[in-house]
Amino acid sequence: MGLRCLGLVLLGFLPCAGRTASQGIPAPPAPFFRLVLRPGKAKALHGAARWRPMKGSPPVEISRAGGKPVFRMDCPFGKTPMERASWDHPFPLDLSWERGLGLLLYVEDLRPVSHFTLFLKSGKGWYAFHLRISEERKWSVLELPKEAARIEGVPSGFGKVEAVRFSVWRKGKRATRVYFGGLGLLGGKGPIGVVRWEGTRPLSSGSRRFIGDFCMGTMRLFSRLGLDAVLTSDRDLQAGIPSRIRLLVLPRNVVLPKRSLESIGSFLGRGGKILSFMVLPPPLMERAGFKRGKKSGAGRVSGVIRPDPALLPGAPSRVPFRGGRAGFLVPGKKEARVAAVWAASSGRSMPAVLLSPGFVHLDVLPDLSPGKRDPLLETFYLALLENALPGASKKAAVKALERMGAFGP
Repeated sequence: MGLRCLGLVLLGFLPCAGRTASQGIPAPPAPFFRLVLRPGKAKALHGAARWRPMKGSPPVEISRAGGKPVFRMDCPFGKTPMERASWDHPFPLDLSWERGLGLLLYVEDLRPVSHFTLFLKSGKGWYAFHLRISEERKWSVLELPKEAARIEGVPSGFGKVEAVRFSVWRKGKRATRVYFGGLGLLGGKGPIGVVRWEGTRPLSSGSRRFIGDFCMGTMRLFSRLGLDAVLTSDRDLQAGIPSRIRLLVLPRNVVLPKRSLESIGSFLGRGGKILSFMVLPPPLMERAGFKRGKKSGAGRVSGVIRPDPALLPGAPSRVPFRGGRAGFLVPGKKEARVAAVWAASSGRSMPAVLLSPGFVHLDVLPDLSPGKRDPLLETFYLALLENALPGASKKAAVKALERMGAFGP
């Protein structure tokens, strides 16, 4: 997969004594055209000694690969019963509005390796990217979108990354060696921010998995529609929302930190829009003019969504809907309107889409799992997005035309 970086954080590319040459290993592939360095701290950030080996792991050394310096990480799985070889590197990063990370790795022998993990320490928790490499003795260029990161503990947001941990997990009783070529930042330029609910205390494993999967499905949907979006943490909103962001998506945010709500208030005040699914935190529900209906609550639903063509032009006249959930919000003030209803198979009818100034709320939760793509449902989503982000339909059309005539991967 290509590594599209706006910048590249290269850890360890300064000359130093004791460097060894790695015979037969080519130089890591481009891009190495721009280094992102913290002013005045280059020497401290790039020394091999900055990597702190975990128990049983050898120190990191700097080798040369095709004339380029790289980190060499030895994994003595044949000599010790260690579960993994692992190293920590203090390295502050602000990934609040970046798409994710890019990583360059070269592995001499994959047979004794189960998988790799790149951890980012943030506050009292970690973001963990699980990596699998299919080819040995070849540089792998890995793209790690933030939505793929698993949460451990209670991190303080992507904007407060303090350190990087790289782990090679053991599978067999053989030694191997890994070369770490560089860590890159995948830039984020789009106008859409997807806010993942991470909470101030550990979520249950079921809630965490559900929210993570739904956020990943939302990001895939935007990608298919040709719309640039970046995932961020609900904690990252506390520092403010960039002016380029015009639409905030709240996939299922039950609560938000107080300072994040203040940032959203400022965002709405400058003309920003919110697209929400199923639930809204009470302060935003009140601002939107929504309230809970008499049959508020969640439950499995099936039936048909019927959009109002005057309020959602371009939406299909009826959208079959199965396997989702309904939240049952209703208009509470005159500025709130019902733009689509959900007609259940039982004959009951409830609001499915609510509109108010600055808000588009989908009160049923779609199934965005891989392999369950529904073109009719995507057309319906596009009508919602066009209401919240004018011009979205044109971009999606351009993307569809670009895909025509492309055969194979």
